[in-house]
Amino acid sequence: MTKKTGRDPIVIRKATPDDVPGITAVLSEAFYHDPVCRWIFPEDEKRTQRSSAFFGLVARGICLPQGLTFVSEDLNAVALWEPPLGEWPVEPDIPESAWEEITGPDSYVRLSAFGDAMDEHRPDQRHIYLSFIGVLSSARGQGLGSALLDSGLIRRDRQGVPTNLMSSNEVNLGFYESRGYRVIAEADLPDGGPRMWDMWRDVDGG
Repeated sequence: MTKKTGRDPIVIRKATPDDVPGITAVLSEAFYHDPVCRWIFPEDEKRTQRSSAFFGLVARGICLPQGLTFVSEDLNAVALWEPPLGEWPVEPDIPESAWEEITGPDSYVRLSAFGDAMDEHRPDQRHIYLSFIGVLSSARGQGLGSALLDSGLIRRDRQGVPTNLMSSNEVNLGFYESRGYRVIAEADLPDGGPRMWDMWRDVDGG
């Protein structure tokens, strides 16, 4: 899919396994200062390494096999979507020990709490879930994030399926609201953890 802007057209394509290193690099940088990422991985000197391992496992072991991971052609922006629950083409088979190994025991406890909060607030209505979307800092301001999200929402609208996401940063709420999302719940992570915003978008942003 190609989205025209005032600059050169932005080309969005489906990701392949060869893109995993690039996807990992984008997300680990894009989420380095994210409140939830900082809470899960509080040590600055270890955050890039551990979050890279985490995002790599998410991309390779969960999202990419579902066929709903998309990137900009230059691999400066990525979006990882999940199919409706119960409709996954490939069920992930990642042992819990793998998550603890890549995050470390303390971060694994916080990661588990994060996962529990996500599961608790996930709506029952059939939907497609936006797991992560990110843009390299050097490529921001070029419309890549907007193009990537918009292209995904066009696909979802054509399918007639609403979408859901959990925003981990309050500053991003306006961006999502401009695309038709609305906040349906808020959740505070335990032990003084940051707040997250559960957001829902009906078909066609209605």
